[in-house]
Parts: sequence; C-alpha cells; structure tokens
Amino acid sequence: MKIYKVALLFSLSNSTFLFADKDSAVVNAKAVYNEKCTKCHTSTVYTREDHTITSFSSLKIRVKACAKNAVKEDWNEELVDSVSKYLDHEYYKFPSN
Repeated sequence: MKIYKVALLFSLSNSTFLFADKDSAVVNAKAVYNEKCTKCHTSTVYTREDHTITSFSSLKIRVKACAKNAVKEDWNEELVDSVSKYLDHEYYKFPSN
C-alpha cells in the first residue's frame, strides 16, 4: 500500500509541475507581448471590425513576421506559438486551435 501512496504523490506532484510550466508559458508570452508588441500595437488593432487576421494560423504568421520585421528578432516556434495563443485567448478567440 505504501508504494501506491508514493506513486500517487509522485504523480500528483508531477502534474502540478506540468501545470506550473503551462502557466509560466502564458506569463512569459504575456511579458513578451507587453515588452515587444505594445511598442507598435494597442489592443484596438486586435479588436477593430476590419482586422485581417481571420484564423489562428494567420495569427501565427503575423506574429512571426512582426517579430522578424518590427522587433528585429528571430523567435523560435515555441515563442511564436505562445504569443499567438496569448493573443488568441485575450482578443481573437478563434475556435479551438
């Protein structure tokens, strides 16, 4: 019985660690957005009626292009994805990506 309790505790502690990682990715994406993206964009660019981003994939393409052209940084795919998910969650709310 002791082995099962240890296994359960280990399992629960690892799942908490995984959730913490997911939360830190969101916090990191928000921090990157606040530091880099808001230099050019206010929230109105995401909420205006005539915005040209119509899907999550087009959002990722735009985030990658902004990082390269405006921010002058070559973001890895994970960072592009994290910032895109942050923007989607906060503004666009596309169907599940």
